[in-house]
Amino acid sequence: MIQHYFKIACRNLLKYKVQNILSIVGLSIGFTAFLLGGYWHYWEYHFDSFHPQSSRTYALTTTGIFKTADGSVGELNQIHQMVEKDLVTFPEIAKVCHVSKVKYEFEKDTKSWIGMKIDSTFFDIFQCKLIEGSYYKVPFNVNHVILTQKMANFYFGDSSCVGKELKINDKLSYTIAGVMENYPQNSDFKFEYLILATPSPNQVKRNTTYVWLHPSADAAHLSKKIAAYRVKEPDTKWSKYSEWRFHLRPLPEIHTRCSPELKGRLQHIRILATAGILAFASALMNLLVLFIGQQQRKARYNATFSTLGASIYSLIGKNLLELTLPLFIAFLLSMAFIEFLFPFYKDYTSLVAESSSYYNGVIQSITRQEVLKASYWIYPLCCLIFLVLSTVPIVGLLKRNSRGTSLALRNGLIIGQIFIGSLFLLTSCMFYSQYRFMSRTDKGLVTDHIWQIDLGFDATYNTDCTPFIEALKQNSAI
Repeated sequence: MIQHYFKIACRNLLKYKVQNILSIVGLSIGFTAFLLGGYWHYWEYHFDSFHPQSSRTYALTTTGIFKTADGSVGELNQIHQMVEKDLVTFPEIAKVCHVSKVKYEFEKDTKSWIGMKIDSTFFDIFQCKLIEGSYYKVPFNVNHVILTQKMANFYFGDSSCVGKELKINDKLSYTIAGVMENYPQNSDFKFEYLILATPSPNQVKRNTTYVWLHPSADAAHLSKKIAAYRVKEPDTKWSKYSEWRFHLRPLPEIHTRCSPELKGRLQHIRILATAGILAFASALMNLLVLFIGQQQRKARYNATFSTLGASIYSLIGKNLLELTLPLFIAFLLSMAFIEFLFPFYKDYTSLVAESSSYYNGVIQSITRQEVLKASYWIYPLCCLIFLVLSTVPIVGLLKRNSRGTSLALRNGLIIGQIFIGSLFLLTSCMFYSQYRFMSRTDKGLVTDHIWQIDLGFDATYNTDCTPFIEALKQNSAI
């Protein structure tokens, strides 16, 4: 019976080949847009969620220290040691971990490797899958390091390197205690080696601090207590303590909240992810509309199956098979699209550290394996939900007294497609008008005659600009 129904589904594909080709191509394009846009959103908003203890791990952050380029309050993934001393006494906190980044120039090659100093609690909180060696009973005395697989392969190839010396320069060297697996790309821990040594605060006495909560701890309540904390010290010329505010942030939020340069990128991602969802939904609507129309034209033909004794469940299976076949072909075609587009997609979505950044040269990007792995369960799940919902119009088509319901559903789907198409048209017009505005770089100004003047470090905390303005007015060039 299934083989017979499969032959009927194939004949229907050929009979309405123009409609089916357009529908299958639309489905494959829609799913490609949905997967690429949706996975980018997932990847960006799930930084460091791969750690086994990520649900109980938080960072202590600070706002009120600086403002971003657009004037909004910036958030820093650091906390002053004076404040930390009070906050870590809250009973909800089980463990505290400090990290600090280091970057040494290796004498024997031009490549710079980024490292991280960590204390002993790092291995209790964060992932460290060792390939060889161990950190157990290794003293945290600045003499031992754990290399990532990437760095170990660069210097030692496939041979074991545990116990060997890693020479930075004539004055600095470490003993290799172990080799660990590389972290996934979507992580704010960008390091190639871990130095087993207790990190020290930076020059302004701030630490990068993570806390691990007790299993029974109420994170929301702790977050409110931390937000209510105020520094009791009076303001100084360099530190406005009264403006400082403190927060408890989950690991994924560190990436989105403490990286002000990503604000435009994250808005862009949300728009593309939404567009992908709408495109795929519109393609599924189109498939169902065409299917309902085809079945209505074949009403008499389909009635013969009931006359010959086919059950209602058998006919529902027949119709679902006719819907499944184009869905399967569309999936294969979408995989071809993804393979073709992936090099461009990878370049477009990569996070490239700015040249002035501490992580200059570091590129974080989505891998092909991640995208394909996601597609293998997302597409079947979406198809399953779609087929379950499609049983409503299918039952309506099989029952003569419910044909009005199927017709109303078909009209509703058409209206939904028109609505989504209108949204795409409106959004395209808005983007085009924005592009037109941005492409006109002059904005009525002669940019060659506009200067930016650096007042120097000594003027950093000077809020009175009157002396500078008066001095500029006396300049004949202005």
